[in-house]
Amino acid sequence: MKRQGETAVESSDISRQSLARLMRSYLADEISAFRFDESLQAFSATKDPVVREVACLLWYFYDDLTDHHVRLGKPEWDLNQRLLLVLESDCRVETDVKRIWSFRQLLALAALLLFAWAAYVTGWGDHIPLVAFPFGLVALALLSIPPESKSNDDPFQPIVWPFASFADLARAYDSSNFRKTRYPKEVERRFEDFRKQADRFWSLRSQNGTLYFSLMFCSPFWLVYLALPETRRSTLFRMD
Repeated sequence: MKRQGETAVESSDISRQSLARLMRSYLADEISAFRFDESLQAFSATKDPVVREVACLLWYFYDDLTDHHVRLGKPEWDLNQRLLLVLESDCRVETDVKRIWSFRQLLALAALLLFAWAAYVTGWGDHIPLVAFPFGLVALALLSIPPESKSNDDPFQPIVWPFASFADLARAYDSSNFRKTRYPKEVERRFEDFRKQADRFWSLRSQNGTLYFSLMFCSPFWLVYLALPETRRSTLFRMD
């Protein structure tokens, strides 16, 4: 969602330093989510892959539908601090995209073929939603299967990502004058209020079950989605 008005960053200034300034303005409550979102758009056009990747990752830390000031949990705040370190050190980015096949795709394809056969035998008509309904149960069961776990040999990975290793994180600190900003109490309070509201919302959604019920009649589309290979994209930053 875009809003008219001033932006926090000039469109011609899309360097690592300007993105770091924009982030600091948002984290310091100087601008809200709409202003942050509007200013962030310019950074997708840069030729610097590090800036593009950081701008892409930042999309997960604000809401572009409801305006608000920064509301992050402690892990997300620390991650934003590491993204600032990425911008203020001489990092390079590595991206890896994998297509992963699993038994879940085979089951989804079998269920989809079975649905097509049932639709062919019974004919196309108003009864098709009833034919699709039981296959919705299959789709929901397949959706409940957790994705294939990623192997991780680095015990520090949860606290160093998006850096590739603790050594890369340490070298980034050594190469810059970066100082981590302490997690503000006001941001913590705001995040806890938001989390409670979100928990109440999803609790109400789960109680009436309308979302799951509606998915039953869209089962063919879900089965097509589940039959496709899982795309796993990883982004890591390294220090040379």
